[in-house]
Amino acid sequence: MNIDLRQQILSDITKSYHNLSFPNFSFILERHKAGYYSDLIAKLKATFSLTDNSDFNYHQCYSFSLKAGSQEWGLELSLVGRYGFCQRHGHDNIVLTEKTPKNKIEHGLIDTLCNQNVILLSMEDLKTDLGIFLVDEDMSLGHSGFVFNLLFWRERYIDDL
Repeated sequence: MNIDLRQQILSDITKSYHNLSFPNFSFILERHKAGYYSDLIAKLKATFSLTDNSDFNYHQCYSFSLKAGSQEWGLELSLVGRYGFCQRHGHDNIVLTEKTPKNKIEHGLIDTLCNQNVILLSMEDLKTDLGIFLVDEDMSLGHSGFVFNLLFWRERYIDDL
């Protein structure tokens, strides 16, 4: 992960959670209710069959299944900042970046995300440990400092992708 992206992510984490010792998770529902990605979601629905799998009790992101013909992807869009990752489903389960599309549909998906100012993160980015440890509001459960856990899923291991 380059230093500029790292600094941007750290800044967005601090702005969203406010106090990293006692993080405030209220931004998740506030941004959801404000339609943080409403334009992007509308554009995606025009091209893909979209299923919303989001659970804001455990995720600080939108979690979608996308389908076009026989192709399927998982798409996570962070509510911490305009970050996303998209995983091709199938035998390779590759995380897409601007360098990895294999067909016109994936090129279009990546273009749509980038045109909506979503920063696509690579698997290497997602596995970057930022050295931040967050606990839940009730102080019962701590979460690792991987970019994946801080931006997307608090209670899932990155190696499960």
